[in-house]
Amino acid sequence: MDIQLPDIDGCEATAQIRSLNKDNAELPIILAITASEITVELQHCLDFSCNDLIRKPISEEALLERVSLHIRRSRSTPSTF
Repeated sequence: MDIQLPDIDGCEATAQIRSLNKDNAELPIILAITASEITVELQHCLDFSCNDLIRKPISEEALLERVSLHIRRSRSTPSTF
């Protein structure tokens, strides 16, 4: 989820996606993507239920590593968001 979107910021979009989970279905893994290095903004992403964040510029290797990590975690632990 890119944090800077044209009409709504990515944190709010993530919160809206999370709020759609009415039946306790398996939740999607959402990684925040940002160029920001401001600690408050980064924590804000995680506060809105992003599973993790990746800073731009994104390397394919870093992205695949994060996605793999969260897939392994989701298989071993139910989501709690």
